[in-house]
Amino acid sequence: MEPLVTPTVNLNGTDRQSLVDAVRRIMDPLRTAQEAVSQAMPHNRDYHMQEDQHAGFKAREAFRERWLLLGRMIGEFEAYAVAIDRQGRERRLHIDEGGMPGDREAS
Repeated sequence: MEPLVTPTVNLNGTDRQSLVDAVRRIMDPLRTAQEAVSQAMPHNRDYHMQEDQHAGFKAREAFRERWLLLGRMIGEFEAYAVAIDRQGRERRLHIDEGGMPGDREAS
């Protein structure tokens, strides 16, 4: 999977808060999905009498893998949101210190 590339917060682009809010709208359903996977985790008792004696274990492992995948996605989006938020805050601090918007050098 390609890594998420952090956008540059700037006067001509989408504002920092809108970008962060958009990522939160992604993360909330992912957290809900992860909780749903956890709640639906198969139990060995539901796999008795199958030819494959390890069917329950395999079913739990399949759910666990998907639960972990959702967790990795949540973590990636969280880091992405933090990077956007930090960038916007650093830029605003620089401007407050007398720098010009778009000027990356500290005054």
